[in-house]
Amino acid sequence: MNGAGKANDEHWYPHFTWDRNIYTANWRTTGMKDQFNSGGMHPNYFSLFHKYLRGGGLKIWERGEVYAKWASEWIPWLLHDYSFSAENPMPQHRIVGWGEKSLYTHREATEIKGWVNPYSTNIPGFTTPDKFHLDGEHLIHMWPFEWYYLTGSPIARQGLMATGNQAKYSTHKHFFGDISESPPSLDKLFYYDDKEHPERIPPYFYTRVYASHLLSTSWTYAATGDEASLFYARWLARRILYLQRKNNGTLGDRDNWSRIPPWQESEAAIAAYALYRETGDEEMLDIMGSWLEWAWREAYEPGKGMPHRFKRGGDPRKYEHHWYPGVAAPLSYAALGERKALKLTEEWADSSLHNIHKGKLLRYPVGQSAAYVLTYLQEKRGDVAPPQTVTDLRAEYHENGNVVLKWTAPHAEGGDSAAGYWIKYAGRPIVSQPDFPGEVGEKIGFYHADNIRGEPAPMKEGGKEEFPVSRLAPHGAYGSGKELGIEDLDPGKYYFVIKAWDEAGNLSGISNSASITIR
Repeated sequence: MNGAGKANDEHWYPHFTWDRNIYTANWRTTGMKDQFNSGGMHPNYFSLFHKYLRGGGLKIWERGEVYAKWASEWIPWLLHDYSFSAENPMPQHRIVGWGEKSLYTHREATEIKGWVNPYSTNIPGFTTPDKFHLDGEHLIHMWPFEWYYLTGSPIARQGLMATGNQAKYSTHKHFFGDISESPPSLDKLFYYDDKEHPERIPPYFYTRVYASHLLSTSWTYAATGDEASLFYARWLARRILYLQRKNNGTLGDRDNWSRIPPWQESEAAIAAYALYRETGDEEMLDIMGSWLEWAWREAYEPGKGMPHRFKRGGDPRKYEHHWYPGVAAPLSYAALGERKALKLTEEWADSSLHNIHKGKLLRYPVGQSAAYVLTYLQEKRGDVAPPQTVTDLRAEYHENGNVVLKWTAPHAEGGDSAAGYWIKYAGRPIVSQPDFPGEVGEKIGFYHADNIRGEPAPMKEGGKEEFPVSRLAPHGAYGSGKELGIEDLDPGKYYFVIKAWDEAGNLSGISNSASITIR
């Protein structure tokens, strides 16, 4: 591994470091970053400590700690009011502008008229009450989370909780409506896709609003165990699952197919991984798998990567590229064991795409997940083939209302049996991913189909498996704590498929389809 620098034992100090418009030599501005506001903006997406973790270095550590401390202390001020007060329904932020670090009040913010470009003005337009949403698409703060994870600092926890509270507030305010309401129906129109007030948010940002809120609430739960953060994280994931299922893998609907941002879709997969690490919920695998199948079939161009944004069905080679898929792909491979995700990871590591240079992936904090996969996880999984695909799945519907699935236990290299099963059901034929657009609505993708709980531990290869289906987990009920069974299904035809994992984490192909008819 590369060291963090020649003088790893030297102290860091702000020696007239030029950071756009700011000299960090002044003690009052030490650690201050421009482009840092209520949403964090892009600098706060990156790790401060990745070089230290790679090679050590006192200077690297101290610099990271100073920046993380500054961010952690300022975030609660930037996200000043996240209460649910009916008298003050919109949080009135204390916004730090760019360049000159002036403090803007609520009155000054409300006097802004029309669209204010948040990337070129000193008063971010997206903070204007009743006109623009909170800066939800940038609500990601890696620095406090990372610092808290490494040190347990109460200052870092304060900044982390401020971000998590803001994500909870924003989710409740703009999705749930009145605080007395229970979680709304998933097909309800929300603030972020309000067709009657298109000035509130460019539709382009629709995807990452969900992703960043999910990531913030998941990180807060991971670091603090805050149950309210887990509640909102699971609801946000539930909404993402609904949108992916509705739109054949993307969060944007038909109205936005002319400007799909693959990098923002990738952010949803990244956020899902954060919650999956804490809960192990299969539904988070569905979000990652849904992104992977869509990316592989529609956005990925072999040898060219994936675009920053493009028109659905268009040629992705015509568009600029982005590094987010290079984070989502290795995380999806780590969680799913899908070889498609490994292929994407390998190509990103060997490319000259935006922010990633051939042979130098480890230089970038965004490359650490790919480095983990390619230097450790791939070796662990080795050249072991995934378990054999089940080809003889059968379903029996009994007069007493029970459904029994039967199949032969598959072969898995490196052991006497597979390590686990993943069983799905749906009211349409289940395939890996429906062809777009011809099969959309007629068939359903594996990761869009509903889950079944309680799969049996695999028998040795050749064993005759028999599984009575008793616990259904439809996507629409995820996070609600509601238990459903076969008796809750409406009359009609239902299809079942199965995949198998091996001990190394490789996932098999999709089985043949078995079906029953409930009358």
